[in-house]
Amino acid sequence: MLIDGRSLPDSEQIETDLCIVGCGVAGITLARELAAPGLRVTVLESGGPVRDPRADRFGAGESVGAPYLGLDKTRARGIGGSSLHWEYGPSEERWTARPLDALDFEARPGVPDSGWPFDASALDAYYRRAQEISRLGPFAYSPADWPSVPNRPFPLAETDVVTNLVQLGNQTYEDYRGELTDSAAIRVIHDATVLKLVADPQASTVTHADVATTDGRHLTIAARRFVLAAGGLENARILLLSGRPHEMSGLGNEHDLVGRYFMERLTGRAGVVLPADRALIAHAGLYDSQVVDGTRIQGVLSLAPDLVREHELRNAMFWVHARPRAFTVPGVGSVMSIYRIARRHPLDRQAIPAHVLRVARDLPDVTRTLANLALRRPEPAHDVLQLGVQAEQAPHRDSRVVLGERRDPFDQPVARLDWRPSDADRDSIARSVDLLDGAFRRATLGRIVEKIGREVPPTLFLGNSHHMGTTRMDSDPARGVVDPASRVHSMSNLYIAGSSVFPTSGFANPTLTIVALALRLADELRAAAWGDAPTS
Repeated sequence: MLIDGRSLPDSEQIETDLCIVGCGVAGITLARELAAPGLRVTVLESGGPVRDPRADRFGAGESVGAPYLGLDKTRARGIGGSSLHWEYGPSEERWTARPLDALDFEARPGVPDSGWPFDASALDAYYRRAQEISRLGPFAYSPADWPSVPNRPFPLAETDVVTNLVQLGNQTYEDYRGELTDSAAIRVIHDATVLKLVADPQASTVTHADVATTDGRHLTIAARRFVLAAGGLENARILLLSGRPHEMSGLGNEHDLVGRYFMERLTGRAGVVLPADRALIAHAGLYDSQVVDGTRIQGVLSLAPDLVREHELRNAMFWVHARPRAFTVPGVGSVMSIYRIARRHPLDRQAIPAHVLRVARDLPDVTRTLANLALRRPEPAHDVLQLGVQAEQAPHRDSRVVLGERRDPFDQPVARLDWRPSDADRDSIARSVDLLDGAFRRATLGRIVEKIGREVPPTLFLGNSHHMGTTRMDSDPARGVVDPASRVHSMSNLYIAGSSVFPTSGFANPTLTIVALALRLADELRAAAWGDAPTS
C-alpha cells in the first residue's frame, strides 16, 4: 500500500520488521522479494508517488572536484528512483543493460584497490533473475547468441578486440508502482525523508530512523533490520549524518571509508576511424541500436580481457557511430564541450579559450554541421566511424562525498562531491585506443585519428550519473564499509543496497548489477535475519 507521510500524525512511531530507505531500483527489488505473510516491510521514499521536480531539488549539493552536473540533476526522487531519469530517453531504449565482466571482479595490479570479495560466478544466477525482473530479452550478451542479426562483428583478431552486446531496456521501475499500491505486505511511505539513523549506545545496532515530511511532521521508524537503498550519494550522506543519540558522528565509519572511493563512468569522444574501404561503414550495422527477435540490442567494442590484464588497463567499451567526416572534427566536439562545461560545477574556465580556438579552426565544418542539425536536414553521406568511450574509473580514496556547508530544506548538511578522475585513468583510455588502432591497422580495416590523449584541451570526461563506491564492499573492515553480505561491518542490523557497494565499476551500466546484488541481499536477509520471523 502507499501512504502519504503527510497524512500521518506528527511524532507518529511506526514499528516494522524491515525498513528500506529509498524506493528506487534496489529498494523496489528488495521489497518485492522479501514481502511475505507475517513480515512487515516498510519502504521510505523522499519523493512522491510520481516524480516532482521540487522533490528532486532536495538532492542539491556542492561540487568541488572535477566539473560535474548539479547533484540534484543526477538523481530523481519518487517511486522508481533514478530510473525515472530514463523517461527522458527514447521510449524504446531508455536504459542500457549488461552484466559486469569476470575481469571486473578481479584484483588487478594496474587498478589500485580493485577486487570484489567474490568472483563473477557468485552473481550468475542473480543476473539471470535480474534480467527477467527488468523485462529485458534473453540473458545473451554475445553476437554468437544472436545468429539472426543481419550484420556480423568487424573481422578483428579476437586476441585483440572483442565485440560485446548491450541490451536497451524500456522499463522504468516506476512500472512497479501499481504492484506496490496493491500489496498488503509492503507499506510505502512517500514524502518521507530520512534525516538520520539512530543507533544504540554501543553504536552496534540501529534502533530507529528519524524521518521528516515537507509539512514539518516528524516520524520515528523502528525496525529489526534496516537497508539503505538511497543511491551512492545519499547512502553515504545518511551514514555520515547518523550515530548514537546526541552524538551524530557517523555510522560504519570507524576507518574513515564512508563516502570515499566515489567512482563514475568516464565517457567522451575517443577517436575517429578512417576506413581503408567504405564498405566498412556498411558493415557497421551491428553497432547500431536495432531490434532482433523482439529485443533491442547494440554492439560495442572492447579490448580482449587478456590484453587488458597484460597492459594493466582499466576496462572500457567503445561505441561505434557512422558519421559524416565534418561531424567528427575537433571543433564540433568543442562546441559540445563548451555547452557541457557551462552546465557543470565548478566551471572549468581555463579550457574554454582552447575550445573556442578549435571551433575557429574548424569553423566551416562546425557551421555546416550545426546548420544541418538546426534545420533537421538529412545528414551527408557517412564516411567515417566515430568512437565514443565508456570506461571505468579506478577506485581513488580521495574521490569522495563529504558533508557540505550548505543546508537542505530539512536543515541538514548537503552532500559535497569531490570527484577525482586521475591522469592514470585518462592514460589508460589513451593506451586502449592505441591498442584498438593497432588492431584495425593489422586487419587492414583502417586507422584511428584524433585519439583521446592527444588533444588540447583534454577531452571533458562526462559522468553518466552512475554513483558508485562510496560504501564499498570488502571482507576486511579496514578496506570496506560493508561485508560480502552487504552488511555494514560494525552494525548488526544495517545493510546497504545499490551501486555504492561496488568495489570497482567496470564499464557496464550498473542497473543490472544493482538488481542482481539486491536479489542476493534478499537471500542473505531471509537466511540470516528472518529465520526466526513469524510466518502464517
